[in-house]
This record gives sequence, structure tokens and C-alpha cells, in this order.
Amino acid sequence: MARIPVVCLTVAAVLWSAAPAQAGEMPEKEIPAELYLQGVERTEAEELVRELEAAQAKLRSGEKIYFALLSGASASHESANLGARDAFLSMDWAKTLKVSEMDPGNSYWTGYRLQLLPDGFGNMVWDVRIWRNVSGNFERIELFNRPPNPF
Repeated sequence: MARIPVVCLTVAAVLWSAAPAQAGEMPEKEIPAELYLQGVERTEAEELVRELEAAQAKLRSGEKIYFALLSGASASHESANLGARDAFLSMDWAKTLKVSEMDPGNSYWTGYRLQLLPDGFGNMVWDVRIWRNVSGNFERIELFNRPPNPF
């Protein structure tokens, strides 16, 4: 019972500190330096990001790598015109906010979900779902550009 007032005060303090200095002006929110992790160890998340960067480098150099790439966005958003390969190559993995484990749907794959904020909070979010096979190789990567959560 004693936690409710503390939580309310904490939320009120956060909201008060995030209030814009002038009406209509939104404060600039930076992406936290620390990743939000859910069901994934930090070393595993960092290794995943390094492997994604390595896959980008291989594709840029013309090396043949084999995994399925899919991408999408809301029909009226400009990123809907971006092909899956171009979307993958444009990802800045340093702007990853969250890495979580995901149920891959079968016992042969491992699933991950990443959320990237390329333009910071309040802007479009890249929702990335990754499946790796039992050998640890990428099997499928889906990239979906969506609006931020309304809360």
C-alpha cells in the first residue's frame, strides 16, 4: 500500500520535469545510453548488434549472405517505398532502445525483437524481428517502421 504514493510522486516528478519550457515547445529527448533488455543478457544483445552491423558490411561490400529480409510501414508513410535491403542497410543499430527475446514459433530458431529510434522519442520507431537458426546464423529479419506508442 505504501508504494502507491511513491509511484504517484515519481510519475508526477517525471511529468513535471518533462514539461516544455514554453507552450508548444517540446523538449529534446535523447535515447538512453543503456539498452532496455527483456529476457536477454547484455553480452548477448551487444553480440547481436555486432552481427547485424557485420551483415550490413558484408551486403555493402557485395558479399553474398543468405537470409530473408522483409520490410514495411504504414501505407501512407514514405518509408513504405523503401525496399527491404535498403531499409536494412540504413539501420543505425547504435540507436537501439530495446532488445527482447521473442518466441520464434519453433524449436529450431531463436527469436529477438529490437526497437530502434532513429530520430529520437516521439518519432517513427523501427520494430525489428530477428530469427536465428540452430547454427546461430540469421534466418529471417523483418523491419517495420511504425508510429510511436501513444502513451
